[in-house]
Amino acid sequence: MYRTAEEVAERIRPVLDRYGIEKGILFGSYALGTQTARSDVDLILVQRTSKRFLDRYEGILMDLYQVLRGVDIEVLIYTPEEMEAIRHRKFIERALREGRVIYEPR
Repeated sequence: MYRTAEEVAERIRPVLDRYGIEKGILFGSYALGTQTARSDVDLILVQRTSKRFLDRYEGILMDLYQVLRGVDIEVLIYTPEEMEAIRHRKFIERALREGRVIYEPR
């Protein structure tokens, strides 16, 4: 288990750099600071890509598991256009409201 959102961000930054992620949003218990030893890491990643939804997970998911060993991960990968289209859905609204942007390329 990682103690803080900052530790998660530090660990995953090289992976997100490698895959051309435009924004990484941590939501759920880690973003709220209420994580426990059993908490998973919840991420929304924004990536400009033409890959089909499920194909986007190829490679990046395994790389994230490798750098966050011992922690379960839930990842959603959307294009910027998809994020715009779904931003009013209750789940996304809440994730954006309560979440923390932990990654944007330098």
